Amino acid sequence: MYLSNRQSAFTLIELLIVMLLLSISIGIVIPLSVNQVESSKVRAERAKVIMLVQHLQSESFFKAKEIKVLAKDNSLLVGEKDKQEEVKFSFLNFVEKEFLLTSLQSGLIELTVQHNAEDWVLVIGNDIPFWKHDSD
Repeated sequence: MYLSNRQSAFTLIELLIVMLLLSISIGIVIPLSVNQVESSKVRAERAKVIMLVQHLQSESFFKAKEIKVLAKDNSLLVGEKDKQEEVKFSFLNFVEKEFLLTSLQSGLIELTVQHNAEDWVLVIGNDIPFWKHDSD
């Protein structure tokens, strides 16, 4: 029998190829997962806006009064100047608009939000508020 002095091991080329494949895989996966995290945060903030609008509509109904809302930059200002509450958002940027929420909303209110050069429009009426992409 022939005995070999060679030991079973990986060559330097094999190790370099594995390292190259791992770095390419990581380079693809990490940016995708970071985008997913940011995207989910934006969706959560859009849901927060809808919940706030629904709450304000309910408050308007039960207190039988109009509620003034000013959308500006990254915040919504609710109420009159002397009693104004500010709700800030990290990822959403509102196109400036002032509107009144009433218990029986007549007509639709469209509130535009910008994020990463995309426009989203919140449609507010008597039904449940909903988001639509501006290209729709």
